[in-house]
Amino acid sequence: MARLTDKQREDIRNQLILGESQYAIARDFEVSSATVNKIFKTIREDEFLTNEVKEEIAIKSKLNNQSESLVKAFDDKVNEQLRRQNL
Repeated sequence: MARLTDKQREDIRNQLILGESQYAIARDFEVSSATVNKIFKTIREDEFLTNEVKEEIAIKSKLNNQSESLVKAFDDKVNEQLRRQNL
């Protein structure tokens, strides 16, 4: 196995934060599960996405096939509600 580049390490780290399984990442990057686990251990607990963020990602993924104006309207509505919550 070849040594990982900094970019590959960052990509693995981001996938871990987003909840991808260590096994799937190891397979995709053609590295051992131990290598992925070492990167996983460097991630602080507070870097993992909250359930609310994961839900927003899922919703936006579903909106991906919709018109740009619908997606923008949804995003505007979410941002407006977040602003109200933070007041």
